[in-house]
Amino acid sequence: MIDSDAYDAFAYAYWKKVAEVDEKGNEIRVSDANQLFIRTWSGWTMTQPPRGLDSLYFQKDNKIIFKDRVAKTDKVGGSNHLYLLTDRGLQIEMKFEFPDTTNDSAYVYVSKIQNDKVVKGYLDKYIFVKPAVL
Repeated sequence: MIDSDAYDAFAYAYWKKVAEVDEKGNEIRVSDANQLFIRTWSGWTMTQPPRGLDSLYFQKDNKIIFKDRVAKTDKVGGSNHLYLLTDRGLQIEMKFEFPDTTNDSAYVYVSKIQNDKVVKGYLDKYIFVKPAVL
């Protein structure tokens, strides 16, 4: 479940794919950057116990290629690294790179999803587009 104070413009946002990272950490820019990663928060269900409506989507060419509800969030170390456990049982890694004095853009590295499965050791890099508003 998401803590009530966990809503953040970077945690729940639209992100545009800019690169792919292989298992050795090599970053390869994508030439056709038409894939989005979207994470939204829209409240709580009326069930008992209530479930958070925390969802994630991968969208390409204006079509949703993967969608699932986030059942649990596990933070690793600081607030910039976490794992999302989905209803389908996938464990999706997210690593944030926040703006600072040397970088004015926010990025997130997300587990690569292919055929509804996580590709072990591979990440996709996304640049911040806009917050996902409630």
